[in-house]
Amino acid sequence: VEMFCLMDCCHSGTIMDLPYNIAATKENMQGLSNGSLQTLPQNLKFMKKKKKLAMILAAGAGGALVGGPIGCIMAMCCAAGGMAAHETMKNKQNV
Repeated sequence: VEMFCLMDCCHSGTIMDLPYNIAATKENMQGLSNGSLQTLPQNLKFMKKKKKLAMILAAGAGGALVGGPIGCIMAMCCAAGGMAAHETMKNKQNV
């Protein structure tokens, strides 16, 4: 499999939001080319986003059953907004 990707990197740690991380060190690059690198560390940010996305999509499916396409969009927006508000409140409490 080949992939070409052009990125404007801002060092946020979320490039393409892939499930695994790899540091492009000399050792890791050699391990990738010779097959000795067997595992990659999981991207924890990806796992958190994956759960949120699943919840938003589930809300959209429920909204579609009740209100068709418009119900789907409204339910997804409400779910995303609710999660964002919850994160904001949680972050304020941790300060």
